[in-house]
Amino acid sequence: TRRPVFPVRGNMLHYNFLCGCTDWGLDDYKFYFDQLARMRCNLLLMHWYDGEPGAAYEFNGEYLAGGRTPNSLTRPWGALAALRTSQFSFDTARCFDAEVYSSPAGENLPDLLSEVKATETAWREATRYARTAGIRIAAGFEEPGGSPTDGAVCERFRARLRQFLARNPHITHFALWQHESGGCYGTTPPAAGTPAAALLERRRHLFTHLGTDRRIWEAVRYGGFAEIAAQVLAEEAPHLRLVVVGWGGDRWMRFADLCLGFDKMLPADVVFTCHDNIDASFGPNVSTPWGELPPSRERWAMPWVEGDIDECWVRQPHVESLGQLAPDALRKGAQGLLT
Repeated sequence: TRRPVFPVRGNMLHYNFLCGCTDWGLDDYKFYFDQLARMRCNLLLMHWYDGEPGAAYEFNGEYLAGGRTPNSLTRPWGALAALRTSQFSFDTARCFDAEVYSSPAGENLPDLLSEVKATETAWREATRYARTAGIRIAAGFEEPGGSPTDGAVCERFRARLRQFLARNPHITHFALWQHESGGCYGTTPPAAGTPAAALLERRRHLFTHLGTDRRIWEAVRYGGFAEIAAQVLAEEAPHLRLVVVGWGGDRWMRFADLCLGFDKMLPADVVFTCHDNIDASFGPNVSTPWGELPPSRERWAMPWVEGDIDECWVRQPHVESLGQLAPDALRKGAQGLLT
């Protein structure tokens, strides 16, 4: 018999790349999930920025966050220019059936809300199909910023999470993303004498290894929202697990450093993960803290095989480095390997 050494195996997708799932329709998602299953993968982790349609929510009668589906005229991340397909180089316009390259969910719709709803529907149907193929789905959005001691912020966050759970009934994990670069740069600490400052002092001992007050406060602040998310899941969807996730790696954005404190703060069933490095070929190891957590804490190593440093229109054959990164993740006790 053969048995995978990583119980969790799969990929993580960002929505803001034309070369990725940004332009997919339902048939594309189905094909992708079938391919994952054929390769014996079993999980997909998904991220939306607040300005993307999958992140929209309603509060007090107003739609917040969300945005247009990126296309070849909006110049999303990694695109060289905003172009119609007829302007593409080397006669590649013949590969496209319309002047604007986009997801079917973003085509010929009268307004932004219709576009958001179409994207949500496509994703919901895609995740329903994924479950039939044996693929679990971890999906979510970024924490709201601000302080978990702010009642208005927390009320809006809870409402947003409940809406996300209601419109995504086929997910298996809710992923709470830290904002990009929060792990390395931190956040300005709260003023003395405020409830947020009191929270910082109560939790400081968990994160002294982070060094600066900015990083310590960011860990306390984000961790507070993770606690709220865990409470909402326990009340509304106890069958779902919480995943805390951010941008990481020992040389870069360092979300994994925060997880050493989260291990003492968050429930035992919460999963930890983050991007490892900013390019899979930059080092032979995944994040060091993955090897410092207790064996019982589930963590997923996630090598960043998309080269975010180079242009996204060139070939990026970064998989060779997995020959070092995968064994290192196993040595460090990671129960999952995503890319």
